[in-house]
Amino acid sequence: MPSCHSKYITHDCHCIGHTWEPSCVIANIHLLGFSFKYALKIYTPIYVVSALLTKKRKEYFLKQLYKEILRSSAFLAGNSVFMLFFFCLIRKIFGRFYVPTLGIIPGFLASFCAIMIERKSRRGALAIYMLNQGFDTTFNMLKAAGLAKHIEYGEVMIFSTCTAILLYMYRTNNLPDGFIKSILNFFFKKDSSDISNHYQPSNKVSTNEIKQSLQLTSKAFGIGYVIQASYFLIMALPKLFKKPNQFFRAFVRPNNFKVGAFLGGLVGLAKLVEKLLSEYTKSSLKSLLAGGVAGCSMVVYRSSTIALYILSKTLELLYLNGIEKGFFPYVKHFDTILYTCCTALMFHAALLQPLYLKPTYWQFLIKLTGEKFAHMNRKGLESFGYDSAKIDRLGLVRKSWSHADIM
Repeated sequence: MPSCHSKYITHDCHCIGHTWEPSCVIANIHLLGFSFKYALKIYTPIYVVSALLTKKRKEYFLKQLYKEILRSSAFLAGNSVFMLFFFCLIRKIFGRFYVPTLGIIPGFLASFCAIMIERKSRRGALAIYMLNQGFDTTFNMLKAAGLAKHIEYGEVMIFSTCTAILLYMYRTNNLPDGFIKSILNFFFKKDSSDISNHYQPSNKVSTNEIKQSLQLTSKAFGIGYVIQASYFLIMALPKLFKKPNQFFRAFVRPNNFKVGAFLGGLVGLAKLVEKLLSEYTKSSLKSLLAGGVAGCSMVVYRSSTIALYILSKTLELLYLNGIEKGFFPYVKHFDTILYTCCTALMFHAALLQPLYLKPTYWQFLIKLTGEKFAHMNRKGLESFGYDSAKIDRLGLVRKSWSHADIM
C-alpha cells in the first residue's frame, strides 16, 4: 500500500465527487431521491415477506409495517447522502483532499449518522454484515500488497473451524440465543430417543434413528435447493415477460443442487460422526470433531461469502459468551462502533481502491446511487498511488451492473 497520506490534491468536491452537478446541495438532493427509492425497493419485499412468514397480526400491517420500511429505507439512503455531505463539508474545511478526508473520515461520520436512524434491534445484524464485507475487502487489499496469500480451500477451512466451534458450543449449552442457535435446534436438537440410546453399543442403534437422520439430511438438501432456486427465480422476475423460459431455468441451475448437497451433507456428516463417536466417548469433544468434519461439505459449494459470514457470527457468539462468563468486558454500543468502522473502511475502498470490492457490493453501490457513483472522477485520485481509475480502464463499471457475482 503506498505511503501517500501526506499527499493531497486541490480539486474541489464537484470535480472529484458529484461530477454530474456543480452544487453540493442539489447533488445531495438528487442522491437522496435515487437512494431512498432504491432502498424502498429493497426493504419493502423483505419486510412484507418476513411479516407473512412470522404470521404478524393485522395491526402490525396497518400500524407498524410502513414505519419500519420507511425507517430502514431512510437508514440505507442516509449512508450515501451523509457520505456526500461530509465529503463536501470536509473538503471545504481543509481546502483540499487528503487520503483520510476522502473516504475514512467522511465514511465514519456518515455511517455513524445513518446507523442512528435504524432501530437498535437491527444494528447488530448490520454490523455483522459489514464486518463480513470488511473481512473480504481487507483480505483483497493485503493480498494485493503481498502481505497475504490465497490458500486453496481456505474458505472450507474457515467454515469447518467455525462449524466445529458452533456445534461444540451448542452441545455444551454455551451458545447464546439467536439465528444460529435456532438453526442448530432445528437440525440437531435431541429427542427422547436420542437421549436414551445415545451411549448404547452400535449393534443397538435403531432403524428408526437411522431413518430420522436420513429424513433430516433430505430436509436440509430440500431447504438448500429451495433457497437457491428462489433466489434465482427472484432475480429472473424482471425478465419473465420477455423470456418465460427463465422460470424453468431457475429450478434446474447446477448451483441449486450444489447448495442442497452442501447443506444436506453438513447435517448428515455432523449427525453421522457424532453418533459414531458417541459409541466410544461421552466427551462433548466429539461434537467439536463432528462439526469440523461436517464443515468439509463446503467442498461441494465453495463460498467465501458464507464462510466469512459464519466466521463473523462465530466471533460474535464467542464474544457474547465471553461477556456472560466474565472473560470479556461489555462494550456499550459495540454494534454501532463495529458498523461505523467497517462501513468507513468500505467507503475508503469504494472511493480509492474499488477493485478490491466484491462485484456484488460494487453493483449495489452503483444501483443505490442511481449510477451516480460510476461518474466519480477516479482519474483525479490516481496521484495518491492507489490506481483508483483502473476499474474504469478495465471497463468494469458497466460490466459489473450485468455480471454480478451471484451466491
